[in-house]
Amino acid sequence: MSLSQENITFPSLAPEAGKQRAAASAWYLDFVAWTVALAVIGYPLAGLISSYLAVSDSSISIAFHLFVVFLSAAVFVVNGVRFGLRPLDTSFVIFYLWYLGRLIWDTGRADQPDADLALLIMVGTTIIPLIGVLVPRVEWDERNLAKCMFAVGAAISVLSIVLYRLGLSVDDAESLGRLEFEKLNPITLGHTAATTILTAVIGWQYWKSHFWRLASLVPVACAASILFLAASRGPLIAFGICFSFYSIAKKQWILLAIMVGSLLVVVNSAPIFDGETLFERIRISGIQPEDSASLRITFMTTAWEEFLDNPLFGSGYSLPVVGGYPHNVIVEAAMALGIGGLVLLLSLFGRAMFKAWPAIRGEHALSAILFVQYFVATEVSGSLWGDAPVVIFMVRLLSPVERAPR
Repeated sequence: MSLSQENITFPSLAPEAGKQRAAASAWYLDFVAWTVALAVIGYPLAGLISSYLAVSDSSISIAFHLFVVFLSAAVFVVNGVRFGLRPLDTSFVIFYLWYLGRLIWDTGRADQPDADLALLIMVGTTIIPLIGVLVPRVEWDERNLAKCMFAVGAAISVLSIVLYRLGLSVDDAESLGRLEFEKLNPITLGHTAATTILTAVIGWQYWKSHFWRLASLVPVACAASILFLAASRGPLIAFGICFSFYSIAKKQWILLAIMVGSLLVVVNSAPIFDGETLFERIRISGIQPEDSASLRITFMTTAWEEFLDNPLFGSGYSLPVVGGYPHNVIVEAAMALGIGGLVLLLSLFGRAMFKAWPAIRGEHALSAILFVQYFVATEVSGSLWGDAPVVIFMVRLLSPVERAPR
């Protein structure tokens, strides 16, 4: 299949799309949509349940991920047999086989601890769900996807606020006033809340029913509260970029005015040109340890230095001495794979971003805007082995599904 822009046709924009939607299953029976929703933002459900039940180990999280793996495999088998299979984007396959090879190689190295765990996480949370929903030649129904994503996000948002009001959130010196739970950190909560709000905003163009529109108001209010209470910079920045991106692409100037107006209301009397006061008022700064950002910059700098020392083949999947990841997947690709991996990943992100703009203006706005959100997330707190959302939506944009009846 040619990957040039001229030869790519989004299936739901074709004349047959209306018939395909009519033949599609109801949203609550669309297992492709449920698989995507659970793989992308479902994990916080397991974290909240673990926190509520005071389960200290990872048993509930492991059970959740095994369920998603089973669901992905079932979707792959059923749809693969029924509709056949299709190839994924060639550049993506090359890059991730290359990176999988790096993880496998690093499992035998003493200076690269936990490479086997990173490999297991990547295969279980990213590769298997990706294959399950994108390799079978079957079209995603974005209307169903919007409802399933919102249903999962709404459950997490409402439950988080309920547990917070019950006093079950973490309340100690380390939390520094940010919303978090024993098994759920502020960054994950913030991104889940941002996804919930963005899904609701985009879903309104699909949801003609007054029930869905009214029912979305309470979860959106809960999600907005979480975004504020979690006070994590990454999700706040990603949400602002995506909301602006969507408003401009769709020429929804009222939405953009609402966001700007809401920001001004929150800021209230803070001097607009006093940057530090402004950021503290909207909880972008002054709410978490001052060394948080500097520590991540140190990680990124260390990873980049490793790349400069090993530019051809990379040095390893994790940071030297201290271990862990650089919190930036582009720098991580350079460190792990060298110049070839860096160029390949940049080309993948660049092509996906190029396709995101027309997709947002068309009928694939949800996939495109969530790719933008999680792309931003990977640049401030992401890892190549643990970022299923950006991978799933990137491949969705790069490898549009061929037309096939549902």
